[in-house]
Amino acid sequence: MSVNNEESRRELFIKEYLETLDAETAAILAGYNINKALEHGINLLERPIISRIVDAELAKEYKRSGMNRSRLLRLLGRIALLDPTNVVDEKGNIRSDALVDDLMCIQSIEYEDTPNGTRKKVTFADKTKALELLAELIG
Repeated sequence: MSVNNEESRRELFIKEYLETLDAETAAILAGYNINKALEHGINLLERPIISRIVDAELAKEYKRSGMNRSRLLRLLGRIALLDPTNVVDEKGNIRSDALVDDLMCIQSIEYEDTPNGTRKKVTFADKTKALELLAELIG
């Protein structure tokens, strides 16, 4: 493999990692062997130059978005520990006393016409993924 091709794959890995924050997925999308994608992703993130680029880009994004480690931990904790009954009632309606932080855990609301009327489906952010991310961030 040529140096330019490998360099292009590293650049693509960085781009994909910044979008997904998932080393394995980023490695696959950058064209690395799917069977060794996690290994490649970890190795790439351990390279000082790649680590510095990723850290700098994440810092810029955090600054733009107002996100920081503390806020991220709080949000992930909220998702992981959310009781959906504090947000929606048994008919899928948003509760008037739902907290704004809990409302942020809603991923989508879908409406479906049925013979008995409109059915509402509220989907929340993935608790398992939130717990996995918390474990990674906390160590």
